[in-house]
Amino acid sequence: MHSTRGRLALLSLLALAVMVACDSGGGENAFIAPGGIPVTTGNIIVNHVLLAGTPVAPSIDQFRFTGKDVNGTTTYGPKTFPKMVITTLTEVPTETTSLTIEYLVGGAVAGTFQIAVVVQPGQDTIIDGSYLANGTPVAFRLEFVKPPQNVIANGTFSVVVRVLDQFGNPFTTFTGNLNAALASNGAGATLGGTTSVPVTNGVAQFDGLSVSTLATGLMLQVADAGATLPTLNSTPFDVVTTLGQFNSFFFQGLPAQDGETEAFPGSANMWDLYDLLYINDGFGDNFDGAVRLYLGGSEVNVGQLDYTQLSFFGPIFSLADGLIVAAVADSSYASPLAGTYSAVLAAPHNGAICQDLNLTNAVGTVTLTLDYEVQSPGSNFTNQPQFFYVVITDLNDNLLDTAFTLGAAGSGTVNFALTPYAGQQVRLCVGSTDFFPYGRPSAKVDNVSVMDANTTEFVLNGDFETGDLTNWQVRAIDAPQGLQTPAITAAGLTVTRTFYTPPGAMWGRHVDTMVNNTAAPITVEVAYETNLGSDGYGITTPVPGAETLALSTWDGGTTDRDLGWVHGGFVARTAVPASSIGASNGTNDLIVSHGMVTFQPGERKTYVNFTLMDGVQTRQTASSTADRATAIDAMCLQIANNPQLFFDGMTTDQLSSLANF
Repeated sequence: MHSTRGRLALLSLLALAVMVACDSGGGENAFIAPGGIPVTTGNIIVNHVLLAGTPVAPSIDQFRFTGKDVNGTTTYGPKTFPKMVITTLTEVPTETTSLTIEYLVGGAVAGTFQIAVVVQPGQDTIIDGSYLANGTPVAFRLEFVKPPQNVIANGTFSVVVRVLDQFGNPFTTFTGNLNAALASNGAGATLGGTTSVPVTNGVAQFDGLSVSTLATGLMLQVADAGATLPTLNSTPFDVVTTLGQFNSFFFQGLPAQDGETEAFPGSANMWDLYDLLYINDGFGDNFDGAVRLYLGGSEVNVGQLDYTQLSFFGPIFSLADGLIVAAVADSSYASPLAGTYSAVLAAPHNGAICQDLNLTNAVGTVTLTLDYEVQSPGSNFTNQPQFFYVVITDLNDNLLDTAFTLGAAGSGTVNFALTPYAGQQVRLCVGSTDFFPYGRPSAKVDNVSVMDANTTEFVLNGDFETGDLTNWQVRAIDAPQGLQTPAITAAGLTVTRTFYTPPGAMWGRHVDTMVNNTAAPITVEVAYETNLGSDGYGITTPVPGAETLALSTWDGGTTDRDLGWVHGGFVARTAVPASSIGASNGTNDLIVSHGMVTFQPGERKTYVNFTLMDGVQTRQTASSTADRATAIDAMCLQIANNPQLFFDGMTTDQLSSLANF
């Protein structure tokens, strides 16, 4: 608890000398004559600072205090004090609504404590309470486990919040509801979905949330319905309209743990989509077509779609979320153009490496040169724009000049005059967009140089022989990783499919929505087929703990990686493991049937499937078919037990018509 101008008489937990550590004296304008400047700060007195919950309490030698406002902006500090029984913080802005205390041992953080505060102008706020003087955990604050991100208008998203005790540990015995609302809502947006949920085992899951109004800088506010915990605000997020054109394939940003070096550096596999957004290969022969939809015994196959027929949806991701753009590689991945290393481009939508050039003192002719090798662009969709480019921009990314573009395979040296930019500061960017080279780099770049008449070099690490992208900036526009097909007709039903995967996720999600737009009932078998690249050598078994909802498989024969399929409830399933390592008598075409399903006129049903890939080959360490693809099993179990946590980007129509979860 905290109070204003109260006195505290608690016994210290530690054998500390009774000392007082103070900030500079007095709140700002604390003693102002009537009619003077309004008071804007106050003091916070922390008495018997929490130490009991920190295992290394006797070793703590300093406290660090940071105040923040309701938006999470720092208003005070961070300021560090020696360990004292009483610490007085002065001139704390009245906008401060929370105080974080960090316990330091030799400068390292040994524990953290956070409390909501109210700072009164020109007055002392005293922090006290029994929980500060004993080690009994109590429910103390809320924390986002899964905060909101930028979303598409009317698209759904989920949020997870947990309750923590005063020591920062999960408090699993809390009972009550949490309520979600929009804060900082100048756009008048409305939050849809289930906005009040119970806390179970210390966790509250808000599923199917949506915002219909375009807005920027929204914050989600989560409050304890019982008003015993401080309100929690998210970082700002935006609600945007339907997106334009972006990538139609995605690198899986997981480590390749099996020694394979063929995938792009930093990725294990690829979500290489084709036709009705089936997975083609996954890279490395993981699949020969995954999650293919069958209606009435016939595959729903639309052939090769045109890229312009695809639409895209959020959440929207940035480089900070793990979008893969570029790397530096040696011959273990791709033969360098020169020396030991070359830069390689992964070719997301408008991704590039850039370097700022200070040509202020350039003399005479200034020339850009660089070596390149561009792979043949490919796509599983027709008419997808693809090109390699070298451009010059100002430092605000406004295009000044295009030095080179190429929309086909080729190699050579770019020579471009930068003399018109002598005396200026400009930005050089080398990139490629929407190439689909099946794991090979879309382009290699080396020997980047900008030199004037005095042979002064203006590019740093242009040969990439540092073995990394030192001195280069990796750039990419924020982008979604969700696609949707146009509506098609199959077995009398109107069918659309979406695919979605976050960067770095082990899973990709396929959502099929089927609507009977006729005047009569339609009864048809709904089934799915996944063809394994292991060609009968797969050790495919139900996932422990989710036996009726998911399968995992590892290749007992060659070099394919571990896979999983969370398919939800079913009527019939065909999945037989190979009898032994090296045997090829396992099921190659995994089939999950939902049986004969009747769609009434106007009725909508939605089926959700999750495909999982990993950078592990269990075969490398397995001694028998009893061995498990443990990482795949664990993720399958998470999805099967809590599928709603993996529904980001799904629409309310999809969520309200789920048929297999």
